[in-house]
Amino acid sequence: NSFPATVNAETLKQLGIAPKNESYVINVLRFIGAIDKEGKQTEKAVTVFSHHDDADFQKDFAEMVKASYSQLFALHKDAAWELPAGKLIGFFRTTDKTTALVGQRQAATFQLLAGLAGHGTVPEQASPKQPIKPKAAKAGKDKNENQPNKDDGASGTGSGRARDVGLT
Repeated sequence: NSFPATVNAETLKQLGIAPKNESYVINVLRFIGAIDKEGKQTEKAVTVFSHHDDADFQKDFAEMVKASYSQLFALHKDAAWELPAGKLIGFFRTTDKTTALVGQRQAATFQLLAGLAGHGTVPEQASPKQPIKPKAAKAGKDKNENQPNKDDGASGTGSGRARDVGLT
């Protein structure tokens, strides 16, 4: 709805944005020039994030992204928006001398920013994961635990017990 005057980990936590990954979001916002070193919004961010019309936002946000990734756009021009992940990873690894994992993350970040700028798709926001509760141990033994296998071990399983397998 509005861009906060100061963006820090606490601000992101209060907004429920990127739990436990606040530092990554802050670094991206700093990289694209939305916030300064102290986390305060920049004049450019105020202008871009105050647009009511999505098309106006995307146009100005695309300019912020393009300026931040100037080397990529100098090399690929506007085709950079549509580069596949493999080419982006190669570019980032070569340019920054990074590992494959870092290159993948840089490519994914660029693709997300491109999607927000109207070039490509923006992935659906992941719903928060519910903690998995361990199932209580059964009081009695499983009814199939000690029953011999119907094929009396001729199948090569070697255990002689029935094997119930369930996939979820």
